[in-house]
Amino acid sequence: MGWFAARLGEFDTARDHCRAALTLNRHHHHTDGEAAALDSLGLIAHRTDDHRQAVDHYRHALTLRRTLGHTYQVAGTLDGLGHAHAALRQHHRARQVWTEALELYRAQGRNTDARHVQQQLDDLDEPAGTDPD
Repeated sequence: MGWFAARLGEFDTARDHCRAALTLNRHHHHTDGEAAALDSLGLIAHRTDDHRQAVDHYRHALTLRRTLGHTYQVAGTLDGLGHAHAALRQHHRARQVWTEALELYRAQGRNTDARHVQQQLDDLDEPAGTDPD
């Protein structure tokens, strides 16, 4: 519910639903649900310009998804994390996570997603040898 509200731009409602889902999933030790709620909270934080919080949520979701071995979802979380890093002008970090997402998308045959991430990588305006983070 929270993810759909976030996609509609209803961020306060989305945040409330995702926080409730996070609490519920943690209470029931449902790691996959916890990771999904954290990923959605990362999206919400990013879309509301709280990029540092987005990085925290995405990183936590990424850790859980890697532990579960859910590489399909890992790719999407990496993509979101890259956007948060790019918004913080941490281009080196954005490049790292988008490169990993690109490799996963390609390995999974997700060609449209791979093209999208490749374009994001091409669009990074990182001057050679610098990283503002």
